[in-house]
Amino acid sequence: MLDMRNGSIRSGTREAGRNAGRNGGRGVGRWTCATTLPAIAATSEILLASDGAAADQRSGLLEILSIGSVVLVLPLVLLLWKWRGWRPRRIDGRSRPTPWRGTAMESGLTFVLCLLVGPAVAMVAGGLLPRPDAVLSTGIDLWLAAAAGLLLALPVGLMAVGRPRPVDAAPRSPGWAILPAGLLAFLLVFLFVQATMLLGGHLHTLLSDDSTELLGHQTLQLLNAASRDLGWWVVVTGVVVAVPWQEEVLFRGLLQQTFRKAGVEAGPAILVTAVVFTVLHMPAIPVASRLSVLPGLFVLSIGLGLLRERTGRVSTCVVAHGAFNLVNVLLSFTIEPTG
Repeated sequence: MLDMRNGSIRSGTREAGRNAGRNGGRGVGRWTCATTLPAIAATSEILLASDGAAADQRSGLLEILSIGSVVLVLPLVLLLWKWRGWRPRRIDGRSRPTPWRGTAMESGLTFVLCLLVGPAVAMVAGGLLPRPDAVLSTGIDLWLAAAAGLLLALPVGLMAVGRPRPVDAAPRSPGWAILPAGLLAFLLVFLFVQATMLLGGHLHTLLSDDSTELLGHQTLQLLNAASRDLGWWVVVTGVVVAVPWQEEVLFRGLLQQTFRKAGVEAGPAILVTAVVFTVLHMPAIPVASRLSVLPGLFVLSIGLGLLRERTGRVSTCVVAHGAFNLVNVLLSFTIEPTG
């Protein structure tokens, strides 16, 4: 993921690249950003096993991961401080323009459309299918919601493909690097998420004299209690395959790029996207786990946002997100069923 481009780019070309990256000026971009936030009215699915539970409730593997994460985070922070390879690329003191070829208006409105219309389309389509049990119904809903969101986002992606690449845009990582880059990012971010959740869980215990939920997400609780039949597998494949594609296209592919194309620096764009990502997951997180899980989600989103900026690809974020969800499903196997 090294930048192999020639550093001797003329200043006029740089200025043209910055202007081209904003696509229409700050006015349109800012208006679009302002309209996306009030329109957010849907939640997504992500799996998280809360490690803030009491020690006597935690599985041995979760205990090892939690303690190991806290131990490894400090040297990892020092390593990342020295290694600049994870940081968004910069030019003339500013973030390089995003390689995304859509405009701020297109990205923002498509994000809103996916959030508002996507769930309605999925609900109508789901009503036409049989619902033999709650688990299979949940799996069907996951796949339909993901399909609806991706289909609604497809037109803006097709329009953007035929446009010229923004001048001075950050280069995209090669296709062969998608899988290793996504897995490496997952390993790094996972440690930070685990450590954050553990500290948040202990803070919750100090403030409330009560431990957090061991399973930090409603879908994870459902999988833990259900028998491993067809419905269970439909849910698992949904959260490992469909949901990462849906969420990464929406958040890193559309929302984050809305801010970037409006001229917002990479750092603030990643932070705002992470806040939105975290807030939208709140309804699916048990109240007793929110102080543990929500900070972890925020850290996860920061890592995915940095990965998007560094590689220029949504697909690397999908790999990291899918690996994260898969590991949480596997961790749920170590916990006694709750029902």
